[in-house]
Amino acid sequence: MAQHDYVISNQSFPSTRTDINNALLAISSTNSGATAPSTTYANQLWYDTSENKLYIRNEDNDAWIPLFLLDQSNDVAGTLATEIDVEDASGTDTAGTALTIKGGAGTGAGAGGSIVFQTADGGSSGSSVNSHATRVTITDDGTVQVDNDLSIADKIIHTGDTNTAIRFPAADTISFETAGSERLRIDSSGIVKLITANDTAGTSKSLTFGTNAFNRAEIRVTNAATFDGSLEFYTGNASNFQERMRIQPGGGISFNGDTAAANALSDYEEGTWTPTYIGSVSNPTVTYDTQTGFYRKIGKMVLAQFVLKTDAFTGGSGSLFVAGLPFAGATSAGMFYSGTIGYSAGWTLASPQTLHIGSAGQIFVLTTNASTNGQSNLSGVIGIGNAVNAANSNFILGAITYPTDS
Repeated sequence: MAQHDYVISNQSFPSTRTDINNALLAISSTNSGATAPSTTYANQLWYDTSENKLYIRNEDNDAWIPLFLLDQSNDVAGTLATEIDVEDASGTDTAGTALTIKGGAGTGAGAGGSIVFQTADGGSSGSSVNSHATRVTITDDGTVQVDNDLSIADKIIHTGDTNTAIRFPAADTISFETAGSERLRIDSSGIVKLITANDTAGTSKSLTFGTNAFNRAEIRVTNAATFDGSLEFYTGNASNFQERMRIQPGGGISFNGDTAAANALSDYEEGTWTPTYIGSVSNPTVTYDTQTGFYRKIGKMVLAQFVLKTDAFTGGSGSLFVAGLPFAGATSAGMFYSGTIGYSAGWTLASPQTLHIGSAGQIFVLTTNASTNGQSNLSGVIGIGNAVNAANSNFILGAITYPTDS
């Protein structure tokens, strides 16, 4: 380490030789020293041994420009330049020069060096230098880590493999804005929310799919004054774009712009039920050959079908009913709901010819003609005495469609 004023004074030979050697030593050591050379020249180099920085003197010879910060422990250098600007190409149709930034390659099984980007936040007032924090790291395998703490591994953009993903810490919310207003939000629980400029009651939010404004499908959420919004589905083209289906705020689906809650399809289900012969006064003892029931409920309308056949039938008294309907009839004073009997056989006296249930009832009555010639009204109620105690008897196949309050 040496510095020199690069002026060889008139002096005797031994002193001249020493002066020249000192000048050469200063040149070879880049004018190194803990302080700047006392005599300076434009474009002169100086290595500051106190901070391990390499400087160059400016053209005006009135300031030092830092060039590099050298890590003497690890034998590496870091640039101090405030701008990296690759020189532009000259000439006609000449490609620009690429800028390549590389982390150092390892050897053998050794990992390659990462590329690390750091910034320093502002601190409290004072002259002390604020500390740096890592913001972005590109690791040797191409993973980009975005955070001020590399220990948070879930805030990572993965590329170059079959599990490409963008991940953020669990507490983060992702927002997308246009014209200074939030338009789309993915919160920490995974809920995706579309937002209009005025996210209040009465506004409509929509998610649109399609190739252009005239051929598309659209999903809208419309808020009422009480924020009990409906979910609406639109399809069509420029001449016929309209609501096709709506999920009502209180549940149920309506179609083609119908907003009435009473018209909404609120339920669909199907299943089995067990039809059973009972008596109005006391129940008979029955051995069934066939005892099957099936129902389909669409909204508040029930279609119930059944098949009954017995192998033994004893006891019981009163009128003969069939019990076990899956839902009670709708409550309406004085209303009766009729069904049909497609086939009946194996009865004594008269066979059942039709059936009905009353409002709020879950048991239906079997009826037949009251006369022997079949000319009068179906007013006769089948009684226990019409049943036969024999194999393959009291066979009835029927169905009833009726409303329910369920």
